[in-house]
Amino acid sequence: MRHTLKQFYGLVVALTLICNLWIAGVGATPVENGKIVINIPSRTLWLYSGNQIVKYFPVGVGRVGFQTPLGKYNVIRKVKNPGWENPYLPKGQVRIKPGEANPLGTRWIGFKEHNGGEYGIHGTDNPSSVGKLSSHGCVRMLVKDAEDLFERVQVGTPVEVIYDTALVRRKEDVVNVIVYPDPFGKGKPTVEQVRQEILAEYPGAEVDVKKLRQALLKPQSTPIAVGKILDMPQVAKAPQPVQNLEAERQVPESFLPEEQSVFNEPGSAAGL
Repeated sequence: MRHTLKQFYGLVVALTLICNLWIAGVGATPVENGKIVINIPSRTLWLYSGNQIVKYFPVGVGRVGFQTPLGKYNVIRKVKNPGWENPYLPKGQVRIKPGEANPLGTRWIGFKEHNGGEYGIHGTDNPSSVGKLSSHGCVRMLVKDAEDLFERVQVGTPVEVIYDTALVRRKEDVVNVIVYPDPFGKGKPTVEQVRQEILAEYPGAEVDVKKLRQALLKPQSTPIAVGKILDMPQVAKAPQPVQNLEAERQVPESFLPEEQSVFNEPGSAAGL
């Protein structure tokens, strides 16, 4: 019996900055040519199949001092019904079993190794933290959303974390931009940069530079019409679903980073 327990606890995975968990099972029915894209300013996760967005979700991302790492990664681990151990206390002192009170929710999708641990996408027992700068670097989702995403990806699925304050979207033949605040002061794109992005995606578009400039001056997190597609057959990429325009309105015009934290002091076992 003692040997069995030792083997069980040997399955515990220490996630240095983020969390600890132990494996309870995996399984998936992935989308074809799937890819996850997470945008920090909009607090949005998109699941692509090829060039087409098939699902989108609001997410909580790293707060000030614990930013979610930007870059291109791959899913490296999937854990169903994970347990959690507080990484800021001695090992084994605070361990929470799978269940409703678990800070990881019911699913874990790891995507980046770091100092012997992982950054990952997971559920949360604190749904109000989703859509905010709220974590220690992980990507939080509502439990039902994490469960949905879990079934649609597999180990090896590409994951890209981006920082884009101006998203280009279309609704029928209208080109819109959604401009978000710049929470970490990384800089905003110029009018010309966004205009070139629009033309790259929609070569047949006519861009109203004045409207585009006004939209970029004051982030409103709402779709602003800045152009029209004159030649629909020449659109270079697969069109984005129209409903994305509403779903991506995640972030208020202004916010105080210190109010976006789930907890202020490392060591709290409130969440990840």
